[in-house]
Amino acid sequence: MVRIGLLQAGALLLLVTGCASLSAPTQTKPDRYVLQYLLVQRPVDIVVSPKGQTALFTAGQITEGKALFENNCKICHVGGNTLQNPAISLSILDLKQATPPRDNLEALTAFIKAPKTYDGKGLSSTCRGADFLTAEELDKLAAFVLRAAERAKGWGTIPQPGK
Repeated sequence: MVRIGLLQAGALLLLVTGCASLSAPTQTKPDRYVLQYLLVQRPVDIVVSPKGQTALFTAGQITEGKALFENNCKICHVGGNTLQNPAISLSILDLKQATPPRDNLEALTAFIKAPKTYDGKGLSSTCRGADFLTAEELDKLAAFVLRAAERAKGWGTIPQPGK
């Protein structure tokens, strides 16, 4: 007599009855903000390197990045602004003008892992650094920030007194 495990028996039953689905694991349902304001209806290109290479990110992945941002970054970066230093935001312009520039996925994830001051001369103690997220989570977080910086109206634009 052939003995099979409980999981194997369940899988066999599903296949025999036609109830099995060989789909990928469930994906995160896209969030309304990502769909409406970041305009991610289908996978979008995110710049991953200074040389301009890109990678596709789905609305679900950008939504996961948004959740990571809300859980880890929003306390200091509400709406892409930097509360400790409102003169420097997460706008695409400020990300490009940082030293080194942080306007691509590789550079932004490197910054998150080892935060430096805006001029790149010293360490910044205001961001978490180290390994508080996995590499995949960091990519999704950075993809969300970059997409928001490019598409979200008002992202990183706290009105400055006297401006």
